Amino acid sequence: MLYRTMEKTGDELSVLGFGCMRLPRKGMGIDEERAIRQIRYAVDQGVNYVDTALIYPGNEGLRYAASKGLGVKRTPAEWALRWVWNHPEVTVVLSGMNDEQHIEENIRVAGEANPNSLTKKELDIVGRAAEAYRATNRVGCTGCRYCMPCPAGVNIPGCFEAYNTDSGTLQSKVMYHLRVGGKMDGARPAYVSLCKDCGKCVKVCPQHLPIPEVLREVARDYETLGARVIGGATVYALRLMRWNTMRNA
Repeated sequence: MLYRTMEKTGDELSVLGFGCMRLPRKGMGIDEERAIRQIRYAVDQGVNYVDTALIYPGNEGLRYAASKGLGVKRTPAEWALRWVWNHPEVTVVLSGMNDEQHIEENIRVAGEANPNSLTKKELDIVGRAAEAYRATNRVGCTGCRYCMPCPAGVNIPGCFEAYNTDSGTLQSKVMYHLRVGGKMDGARPAYVSLCKDCGKCVKVCPQHLPIPEVLREVARDYETLGARVIGGATVYALRLMRWNTMRNA
């Protein structure tokens, strides 16, 4: 295990920290026996930082290298960890681990990933992967939900998820109205047009997204009169089909 020194305190911390947001589950709760076994194993292997803070957002893995067959035998998680640890200013990486294999892999990488150790070719691979990922998302939202609850009732992550997965088809717009309009789960409508431009979400967004501005773009694409009519008609048709099914059962 490699260690780095906290500049302000002088503490020697393992470069791999154990994030406790994703402990293994059992039924509706945490599998305490397995979680304790995992944490103790990690500590025995040199991990000396265990995170017990409030829930924090995760980061997206880098999948481009493996999918393109670039000949680099690393998992997306290893690529991500090596890239973060390549930065000398990083002291500890918190990884949510709920599988023994994940812990073993992370510990192995934590013993190898020194600052400034990635080659130019490897950095180029990461750069291309990042570009490919950004190209598939119109909004750089990670779904952390720091912006929630919205004072105006907008389902901000849900709206952005629909926007990012838009295939340009009628079905995409229908799914937006089903999801955000509360038609699928009976929740209150949470359309982007409810936004009051208060700016509260902008202040807490870790990605520094201009959320109200992007919400207006979503509204222009999804909340036109035509889109609302189509969404409403689809909901009516689905309800009619369900009613007929129940009547004929």
